[in-house]
Amino acid sequence: MGWKYWMLLGLVLILGFMAGMFYGSSSNTVNQVVDDNLLTTEETAQVGSFIISIHEAYLEETEDEDYVIVDVSFFNESDTNTQLAPMNSSVIDDEGYEYQHDSSFGDQRLMGGQIRPGGQRRGTLAYPVNDVESSFEWVYSNHATGQQGVWDLDLAP
Repeated sequence: MGWKYWMLLGLVLILGFMAGMFYGSSSNTVNQVVDDNLLTTEETAQVGSFIISIHEAYLEETEDEDYVIVDVSFFNESDTNTQLAPMNSSVIDDEGYEYQHDSSFGDQRLMGGQIRPGGQRRGTLAYPVNDVESSFEWVYSNHATGQQGVWDLDLAP
């Protein structure tokens, strides 16, 4: 019984070591420009097949709601068509509340769809928010790869 116990313990340790090597070597690095901190609007990051840049972010107030507007571009660096889904993006305020993309906003110029290999799409996305005095982050997630990019929005008045 003693040698079986030590053999089992040894195999478990070897398996744990090998699993650690496998998972330790796979990296989901989203931003290839900066470290794990929030990106700024001047920085670009790769999320999945897209290279994403935020050009500007600003607040727009209407009679009914207040919106955070994000002017963003997506470049498809893969060799296949890639689906751009605005629903994979959101805005998060400084209290942690998340706001989803509002496709009914009047001045929307980025609708999503297929982007050809080497193609680029640029436009604005609108997010209704509750507190315009808050600070905001913009998040784009690739659910297939588990990658995401997070930008600190410097909202222009």
